[in-house]
Amino acid sequence: MTAYTTSPMTTLMYERDREREFTGISLVKRLEFMHEIIPWASLVIPWTTELLNVNTQEDLKLALRLCKHE
Repeated sequence: MTAYTTSPMTTLMYERDREREFTGISLVKRLEFMHEIIPWASLVIPWTTELLNVNTQEDLKLALRLCKHE
């Protein structure tokens, strides 16, 4: 999959069980403010274990389980 955007900032999101969440990964190409914010685009991809963002105890438990299987 190839995606192109001209937005000054792009955030990576994932979709899992029909819900979208931020991965915590953003690409900032340039600081360009519009009305005191940086306009951005979001790239949404299906969730995989490679995108696990550990923020909760449940996320940590899943990460530890995945590490034991690797």
